[in-house]
Amino acid sequence: MAITNTWITGTGYDGATDYPYFGPNSVVVDNCGNIVTVGSSVDTVEQSELPTIIKYGKNGSMVWSYVLPINYDPAGNFAYAVGTTVKVDADDNIYCTILLYDPENNTSTDYFLLLKLNKYGVVQ
Repeated sequence: MAITNTWITGTGYDGATDYPYFGPNSVVVDNCGNIVTVGSSVDTVEQSELPTIIKYGKNGSMVWSYVLPINYDPAGNFAYAVGTTVKVDADDNIYCTILLYDPENNTSTDYFLLLKLNKYGVVQ
């Protein structure tokens, strides 16, 4: 899987590609002053979007990143998946909502997934 993961300082959606959610969609500061962002990266092999969560330290350096390798909805249809919102709790656990949608609009069903990671980036 080849992933581009430079969007925190990139441009996001430029209107010229098929990736309308590419880039960061939500940013939050945790209780320690770290920055957590969620959005999507482009899987250049599958030609799809993948939810991407990145945590940055107070100094701006990347602490960790997590890419959710999901290209199909629960019904087995090809889908793009993007991170839409991110929140943290008092223990700095990270909660992200993930949208799965059909890029060709062949189905009318969108799916949402709630993803929980601990402060170290491990899925819970």
